Amino acid sequence: MSYGPLPDVPTLSQAILDALDGDVPAADRTTAQLGARIEQRWRDHGWADKFYTGAITSPVGAAIDMVRPLKGSDRYGCANPRCDAGKDVDTGRPCLVCPERIAARKAARRQAAAAPGAEAAGSTASTPTVPGPREHRPFRECPCREPIPKTSDDTLCPACRRAADEAEQDRQIREQLARQYGTPEQVAAYCGEPPF
Repeated sequence: MSYGPLPDVPTLSQAILDALDGDVPAADRTTAQLGARIEQRWRDHGWADKFYTGAITSPVGAAIDMVRPLKGSDRYGCANPRCDAGKDVDTGRPCLVCPERIAARKAARRQAAAAPGAEAAGSTASTPTVPGPREHRPFRECPCREPIPKTSDDTLCPACRRAADEAEQDRQIREQLARQYGTPEQVAAYCGEPPF
């Protein structure tokens, strides 16, 4: 999967800063809180699935979408600037505003469904469908913290696998050369088990 050339880093940085700018001052986040936001959206908003299926067409757009604060008008947005994913980022307790937001959305849907003429016009066509809960599919991580494709039986990401394979080939070449041309000390050093 290739996205073409990497985006210009200053341009990408500015796009992310612009996405974070303009929000209310109480919405400021520490780097750890932003990292938690990105990780949660990567996992729960479907970005991991999109990545593994090759459905991400714009890495910059994906980065902005994962980092930007959600507004109250967004589907999962909350009017509480300290809320991320239904929890207060400072205390970790459930957000007190989210239940009101969810109740208001449900009431609006019920009202739209009960509106006169909704059945005659076909309420299923005018009422947006809400997808069911998604199966939680945790991704596996390489020791370098890169994701490992779910279809792979490997314990390493593709980059680490290539590096490990290259290191093994180098070791085999050194061992072969030591056996052919080396002194007994070199043979012991290159052909035996590592001392650690």
